[in-house]
Amino acid sequence: MGSGGSVSAPVNQEKAKELAGDAFTEEKFKELATIPIEKWNELVKEQENKGDAKVEKKEKGGYDKGAASDDVLSESSWATEYCLFGVLSSKDDKKVMELYKADGKLQVTEEKGAPRLSYLGLPTGTKGCIDEGSFAAFEAPCKPPSKRVYWLASFVDKEHYHGEHKERPSNQAFVPHYMATWVGSPDGGFKMPEQKAEMFAVAVTALDGHHMGPYWHLEKPSKSVDADKIVVILAYMKAKDAAQALELISLLKAHCVTQLNSEPGALRCSILPPHKVGVEGVGASDMPGGLPSDDEVTVTLMQSFESVYAYYSHKASDHAKALDVKLKAQFDLQIGVLEFEEAVHLAKPK
Repeated sequence: MGSGGSVSAPVNQEKAKELAGDAFTEEKFKELATIPIEKWNELVKEQENKGDAKVEKKEKGGYDKGAASDDVLSESSWATEYCLFGVLSSKDDKKVMELYKADGKLQVTEEKGAPRLSYLGLPTGTKGCIDEGSFAAFEAPCKPPSKRVYWLASFVDKEHYHGEHKERPSNQAFVPHYMATWVGSPDGGFKMPEQKAEMFAVAVTALDGHHMGPYWHLEKPSKSVDADKIVVILAYMKAKDAAQALELISLLKAHCVTQLNSEPGALRCSILPPHKVGVEGVGASDMPGGLPSDDEVTVTLMQSFESVYAYYSHKASDHAKALDVKLKAQFDLQIGVLEFEEAVHLAKPK
């Protein structure tokens, strides 16, 4: 183990060995030494909290040797579920975060068909063209994507969402308070059902980017537990046409299996298909009113990691680098990325 402390100067190789301790490798240093000083400080703190725990060594290209047997996944391990992918321009970000964290816990506890909810919150970083108008509208009072609030609520199927979820009394109590946080909503919220038309008009702007419909999910069963301050990476990938989007989904599915099998700190992956295309044989976008999307080319990939260290280790992996090469060589993509370093994951109690 390293000696701890904080970093206040650029990290050289000797300093990296001292800080990372048993986790140090030459390859990781080449990739990680350029990260910001504050990131190194986070890694130091994390290593201190782990005490003398050893980082399991893996054969190149092999599975995580410390993984539980149920955690060795294949492409057949992908589950088709139903989701509410939340994107909100809010006039009170703190309030909506408090509301969703509280209701999310009730959701996974009280609803049989609600396996999990990942509350991402506000982005802590961006990459690519995420705020350049490629993936979202910017008409006032709509916020740019980097200033919106995000979450992913999962359900076993559409029937459970439209049935027990909407019928849950605690959810019915939650909804008016949640709608009152929408940008453009009246003070005190909407008076329903009298203001239903006004509510839908505001939703077109406040919920731009929101999605309801089928999607694919993959996760390590042993990691299906509550967790605070996980790292979530949300990547929007816009292909040149619908056919290329389907090719991209196939590539990402295979990559995510390798990622979860190879990386101890990789937790789960979700893939949202283009809204209009959806999942063959299951359905497509299920947004009500004037909110359905006609997008046929944007694939959304959500990846979760147990820590900042796990995420930067992922970036340094051979399979992550190989994916980047394939994406650039085989696809004509616009890519925008949102990073969340303080996401909260809520899982159904076991």
